[in-house]
Amino acid sequence: MKTITALQVRKLIKDLWPKVGFTWLTPHEDKFSMPTIAEVEQFLAISKVDQERFTDGIKDCVFFSLILHAEAKVYYVNNADLKYPIAFGEVFATKFNGWTLKHNANITICENKVYLVEPQTDEIHEGASDMDEILIVRM
Repeated sequence: MKTITALQVRKLIKDLWPKVGFTWLTPHEDKFSMPTIAEVEQFLAISKVDQERFTDGIKDCVFFSLILHAEAKVYYVNNADLKYPIAFGEVFATKFNGWTLKHNANITICENKVYLVEPQTDEIHEGASDMDEILIVRM
């Protein structure tokens, strides 16, 4: 699996979303393993997070993004030959895929591009400064 440095991750995020307020990357690592889109799609096909039933205030977007993030970490540790943590995490957005709303979702870096994942539907889209406004990243 290809790797990307934490500095490169920060630059990709900041170049895409200059207003991002906080990017928390695994503090003890300076590199991440970078999956391909096909590998992320394979993981999402196995994950059952998108089958959970939304419950306002309980099983909400925060729940979905947190559980998918944790599942991704476990999946890649158990199924890939990782040298570094997987480049997969969570975001807090005020605009997501063109919709203006407060929302938690997931983020991954694949092939040196930033992708966002809607954990309730498994939809993936390439991050775009005009379609998404990300304020916090946790990876």
